Amino acid sequence: MKKFIALSVLPFALFGCGGGDSTELNETSNSSAPPPETAPPPEGTTTTTGTAKRGIITGFGSVFLDGERYNTDSTNIVINGREGQSIESLRVGMNINLVSDEDGEILSAQQIEYDSGLKGFVQSIDRVNQFITVSGVEVFYDDLTHFIAISLASLSVGDRVEVSGYALVDGQFQATYIEKESDTDNG
Repeated sequence: MKKFIALSVLPFALFGCGGGDSTELNETSNSSAPPPETAPPPEGTTTTTGTAKRGIITGFGSVFLDGERYNTDSTNIVINGREGQSIESLRVGMNINLVSDEDGEILSAQQIEYDSGLKGFVQSIDRVNQFITVSGVEVFYDDLTHFIAISLASLSVGDRVEVSGYALVDGQFQATYIEKESDTDNG
């Protein structure tokens, strides 16, 4: 039950995880000020340019977001604030923001934005309880977590990693994607 509650409030908690302004979104507020440009609209919101969704990449052949296919022929891909990135830079397990429109029966992604949830060095590993500590944050993993450029067995204290997933209550993090970064990676 705790996991269900944590996952149901997760989309709202993620707005506070970004590196920009901390703006509380309240749908019942009478404030006419728009949210900051860096904060995506709430999931399922229809904007003047399309519908915004947040979710996990579950496959490719275009891009699949939580199992739904979106055409990416003319998609603007933004990774960690850098526009014009290629679709090949995205990975299964990444937690993304997607703005889409419907062209007849085809869903098309206008923009896909990915910002890593957490980057840092692995400080400790608890394989029994399935979590690692990265930059002071407990990062939980499970059978659905995608490991890129590393396996769980070869993950070591001192490895520099990028983690994507969901913020949990109590400052913890559920990983859907963990990638080992090389010494030449930017960031």
